[in-house]
Amino acid sequence: MDPHFIFKENFTFSQEDYDKCRAFANQANYSEYFRNRNQRDLEKCAKDSFQGKLGEICAYRLMQIYWPSITAPDFTIYPSFQKSWNPDMMIGNIPVHVKCQGHRSASEFGASWLFQWSNRNGRAGKDMIFVDESEDGWVVFVLLDEDNKHGFIKAIVIISDLRKHDLFQLPFLNNKKKIKRAIYLDSDKCPSLTSCNLINTLPREMINAI
Repeated sequence: MDPHFIFKENFTFSQEDYDKCRAFANQANYSEYFRNRNQRDLEKCAKDSFQGKLGEICAYRLMQIYWPSITAPDFTIYPSFQKSWNPDMMIGNIPVHVKCQGHRSASEFGASWLFQWSNRNGRAGKDMIFVDESEDGWVVFVLLDEDNKHGFIKAIVIISDLRKHDLFQLPFLNNKKKIKRAIYLDSDKCPSLTSCNLINTLPREMINAI
C-alpha cells in the first residue's frame, strides 16, 4: 500500500454530521478554557470547536477504509480542566491526533495548522508534544471546505518527524505568536510539510503492521 495514494478523494459531510458537530460546539463551555488561551470571542471558539469535530469525522471516515480498527471521535463534553492533548482517536496502540483548518483561513494565511504552545495562566495546558518529547503517534492534517461540506486529508505525519525537521514555526498573526506554533503545508519562508517530503509518508511497515 503506497501512502502517497491513499487520500486522493475528499469526504462529503452529511447534514447529520453538521448537526452533531454544531450541537457539540454549542454545548461546550468555553468561557474559562479559551480565555486561558487568549481567545475572548466565544463565537469564534464555538466555530473552532465545530470545525475541529468536522475534521475528526473526516479523518475517521477516510482512515477507517484502511484502518478499520480506528476508534470513533469522542463527543463527550469535558470540563475545561480536563481538556488536553489526549489523542482524538486510536489505531491499535497508535495515538491519532487531528488538526483542522477551514478554507477561508487557508486562503488568507496558507494551509497551516496551529498547536498550543503556552497559555495565559498555566491552566488548560500546552499540547503535550511540547512537554514530553517521548510523546509520539500520528497527526492528521485536515482542510475543510465548509461551503460545499467537503473535507480533505492533506497530510498524515509521525509526530517525531515534525520535531526532527523543525516544522513547528511561529504563526503569522502577532497575537498568536506567544501562545501558538504552526505547521505549514507549503512555504518558501520556513520549513514545511512539502519541503520536507512528509506528505502522507507513514513508513510502509507501520501501515502494513496495523
